[in-house]
Amino acid sequence: MPDTAVADPAQVADQVPVVRTVRGTFAPGQTANPSGLSGRPSIGPLIRELTDNGAELVRILLAIARDDSTGRKLRIDAADKLLAYGFGRPAQAIELSGELTDTSALAGFTPEEMRAWLDMRRSARKTAQMAALAAETAPEPVSAPESVTR
Repeated sequence: MPDTAVADPAQVADQVPVVRTVRGTFAPGQTANPSGLSGRPSIGPLIRELTDNGAELVRILLAIARDDSTGRKLRIDAADKLLAYGFGRPAQAIELSGELTDTSALAGFTPEEMRAWLDMRRSARKTAQMAALAAETAPEPVSAPESVTR
């Protein structure tokens, strides 16, 4: 008999079931870690403590960016990090195509009503995805063996 892992029923009861497709991949809207990175300790506070709130790291990047004996790519990368984290990445222009939809009908809605409408749309989309998944993962009918049907 092969070894099989048996989960603790108390732990399984707290978990959200993960839905997979017939091929074993995650179904739309499913994730392997629905609760995010919970349980993983954050090293951010330790880094801030050990580097004088990041000042030491900035000095290192400045030294690399200013050192003429350092390769050009490393100097540019160091300067890029300093610019990105010191001043923020520049805004990127986005080109839109298509027709502008008339949004005047939405003008009378409050933010709460808009949120409720969006929640309703998301719920309907999720329901449609789950129905499609159920149709995809439904077991195929099993026919009786020929010996039984004779």
